[in-house]
Amino acid sequence: MEKQPDKVRSGKTFIALMIVGLLIFGCIPQGSLKPDARSSPPPKIELFEANPPSVAEGGTSTLRWRTRNATSVHLTGVGVVSANGMKQVTVGQQGKYVLTATNSQGKSVTASRNIKAVPLMGRTPPGQRPPANGPVINNPQRVDRPQVNRPAPRPIRSNPSILRAAVATKPLPAPALLSPKNGARFNKFPRRTTLRWRPVKGASKYGVEIDCYNCCKAKRWCTDVNKIYKKADSLSGTTYTFNFAGAQPGRWRVWALDGKGRPGKASAWQRFTYTR
Repeated sequence: MEKQPDKVRSGKTFIALMIVGLLIFGCIPQGSLKPDARSSPPPKIELFEANPPSVAEGGTSTLRWRTRNATSVHLTGVGVVSANGMKQVTVGQQGKYVLTATNSQGKSVTASRNIKAVPLMGRTPPGQRPPANGPVINNPQRVDRPQVNRPAPRPIRSNPSILRAAVATKPLPAPALLSPKNGARFNKFPRRTTLRWRPVKGASKYGVEIDCYNCCKAKRWCTDVNKIYKKADSLSGTTYTFNFAGAQPGRWRVWALDGKGRPGKASAWQRFTYTR
């Protein structure tokens, strides 16, 4: 038999290897070569509290919450809310509130708080009739026995102390911010900044929070990524001085605390910018 040249044999060998390779890789299911997608971290609810935990029926309580790794946060009776915040709610007969935090993959976690509603004195509970003004006969009497009439119950009056307690639980209003004005711009260094606000009647102390843009993450506020740039609690006066981070935007807000340390409504964010 005539021998084939080496080039012909090597060419046939190459073609045979190509066919074997196509057969092997063709048997591998599509998608098995794809890398596993990294899952997002699970959402967490780090804080969900009600202050005060019990109020007179129709009174108000302040809900405060803080979450992590959540792209959507929902509060029953309110709707979609921010990842961290507070909300004043009016409590009726039912005071159960559920907070649901969901991440980008649809995983959810919930937390609930029950705010006890104390009925006001003199209010007839649902499903019961008010007492009659005339005599009350508990059981029917036999004809041959004399009927015994019991005196009508005394009318129930509202307790003024409970009414005063319901008014006292109302959170303090937000302080009016004086300076720096919203949108103020500063071109100075060092960036020593003094915040001023009006006093609130009934406040014993104040709390301040300063937020910074680009400090915790590029093109984001620190509160957007569940972080706090600067916070001061238990301030006895109506001013606060601090050194700001850099030539970038910032914002601030203030709330009052009553004699029991309960926080009132927080003011809206007020922005300022350093250009130097």
